[in-house]
Amino acid sequence: MSAPPAWLADPTGRHQMRYWDGQQWTDYVSDAGAQSTDPVGSPGTSPAAQKSTGGSWMDKVTSAANQAVDATSAAVDSAADSLSSKPNPAPAQAQPVAAAAPAAAVAPVAAAAPVTPDPSNLIADELTKLAALRDSGVLTDEEFATQKAKLLGN
Repeated sequence: MSAPPAWLADPTGRHQMRYWDGQQWTDYVSDAGAQSTDPVGSPGTSPAAQKSTGGSWMDKVTSAANQAVDATSAAVDSAADSLSSKPNPAPAQAQPVAAAAPAAAVAPVAAAAPVTPDPSNLIADELTKLAALRDSGVLTDEEFATQKAKLLGN
């Protein structure tokens, strides 16, 4: 299963963000909201070029950690999108600009709206925590009832 198209941290480390089209990294990049292009396989940055130069063990560990973070971020974003009850308008705004467009016409990338959790789930979670505190003796029944009323807006 592939991550959905999105602007994510640039795995090459050369830019703040790079566009993932759902199947591969594209040449579209963004730094401080300004879009531009930078080929993913620029000289000296391809995996083959990195292998030929060797690199220290620290570079290899850093690279592996960055790949793990990118994969985890993509998985979390995908899960959050699938669990969200509202459609996320951010991917529609984050489409890459056509390569033929002049650099001056490139608009800044809009920040993706944070995923807002369902308030009823938050209340249910808080009630569960309060019930556990009551059951363990930390809260009295009266304190539990008071906190429950506050959560439910009564």
